[in-house]
Amino acid sequence: MDFSFPSYLLLALGPPIIGLATAFAIGIVWDRAELFNYRWECGVGCRLDVVLIFSLDFQMVTLLPSISRVINLSKERLVWNVAVLLHSSLRPLVLTHHCELDCLCTL
Repeated sequence: MDFSFPSYLLLALGPPIIGLATAFAIGIVWDRAELFNYRWECGVGCRLDVVLIFSLDFQMVTLLPSISRVINLSKERLVWNVAVLLHSSLRPLVLTHHCELDCLCTL
């Protein structure tokens, strides 16, 4: 079967994007308290009026968790690791196809 380069690229980049969206969805549904209700400190001299947080009686509330916070939870980490595993196994196909298209490699 012959695929075009954009098809290979979409196939290789799809798993991490889908995995990240799935990890966020799982986190919001099952681990909401761990994602949104935690003590957040940014250190000395940090501005407290950033877009993603607000101060309410000196308690920092997170409105949008970071990607690293989401993929560090157990269920979300499993989904992310499987997605990256699928992604990394498809990268040599993208590289090979790209080399064939640009005549950079002789196979």
